[in-house]
Amino acid sequence: MGEALIAMSPEALQERSERLASLVDGLGAALRRCGVADDAASRLLENASTAVLDALTLDLMLPDDPPAPVPAPVGGSEAAKPAVPFAA
Repeated sequence: MGEALIAMSPEALQERSERLASLVDGLGAALRRCGVADDAASRLLENASTAVLDALTLDLMLPDDPPAPVPAPVGGSEAAKPAVPFAA
């Protein structure tokens, strides 16, 4: 799995992390301006920070080029089947 963690250049990762941190800072400022209670704002900012870390982790794990789309089957009974079976 280590080889998958080099998909994004360090400069691009730094730029993205700074942009996302700036957005979280902006969210904190907006919450203060709107008078949101400190405990509610803290929980929201904690969740936003976790989302930022998740996004950066995905950026590291996924290649820059998205995979080619898989064409849908044409006609037949395969077209009617769901891609993921439903639970009973």
